[in-house]
Amino acid sequence: MCNKGEWFEEIKPFSGTVACASKKDVLKVEGIGTVPGTLNGRKIILTNVLYVPELNGHLISVKNIQKTGYSEIFKNDVAVIEKSSEKFEFARLNKKGQYASQFEPIKASTYFVNHSAELWHRRTHLTKY
Repeated sequence: MCNKGEWFEEIKPFSGTVACASKKDVLKVEGIGTVPGTLNGRKIILTNVLYVPELNGHLISVKNIQKTGYSEIFKNDVAVIEKSSEKFEFARLNKKGQYASQFEPIKASTYFVNHSAELWHRRTHLTKY
């Protein structure tokens, strides 16, 4: 999940919600797409990334990594992802006790904007004076 629309190379409108942090917090999902970037000098593309503008930060799902055929190993404060002979460090444990990735997005040349029809109606409405 990502809160930065400019990170997406490709995005499609998507409506739904996700529960985060506490089960009381429900955030609106506004899109789903791909985010290209680099990790430790290697180019990677994150797929099926949810665009959640109100999310505080970015989250990656271990379950979704497994769906792509990779497995994760958490050992000695390092998260390693592997598949067949391919193996690379994905994240390290930080001072807050969270696994933080060094993923660097490649800024997309396009930017996803989703404005409701009502907003555009109000912006272009002609009023009588």
